[in-house]
Amino acid sequence: MFFKKNFTLLYFLLVFSTAIAQNSKRIDSLQGLQNPQNLSNHTRMKILSDSVRANQTKDPIKTLNFIKEGMDLALKTKDKTYEAEFLSHLGTFNWRLGDYVKSIEYTLQAYKIDESIGNLKGMARDLHNLGTVYDSKGEMDKALDYYEKSMQKDKEAKDSTQLSTTMNNIGVIYQRKEELFKALE
Repeated sequence: MFFKKNFTLLYFLLVFSTAIAQNSKRIDSLQGLQNPQNLSNHTRMKILSDSVRANQTKDPIKTLNFIKEGMDLALKTKDKTYEAEFLSHLGTFNWRLGDYVKSIEYTLQAYKIDESIGNLKGMARDLHNLGTVYDSKGEMDKALDYYEKSMQKDKEAKDSTQLSTTMNNIGVIYQRKEELFKALE
């Protein structure tokens, strides 16, 4: 029993430290690629967006700078897909700060753009993010409504990765509402 517990703990620590090291390498490589001016605008926006995701829980100042630079580039190139993506990042950034009003505002702006260009994955992302904001506010029914709308868009977009996350969040809300059979479903 002693060996099994220690082995499990050792295994967990090994996996966790490997994940941290990989994420650190990813951040370093993204930051190294970001500066060259010979990259296409599309590639630069992709790198900036990836940098936002990689830094969002570690360095809010860097994250905000990546969002600003990405948004400026998206507006300059009139790239609506990335404009919506960086607005969505801004919504998530404000959610992390606890500013739910701004988070909803930016996320709804992103949704309107994604809807206007028919970006199903973007619409699903935005609906999911709205669900997360309302869940954080303790408004479970509203969160559930947004998650269910996101689930439909995930299915339309055939995005199984995001679909699984959305379905999990729906299950968690049903669990908190003590509707256990729906949660299991």
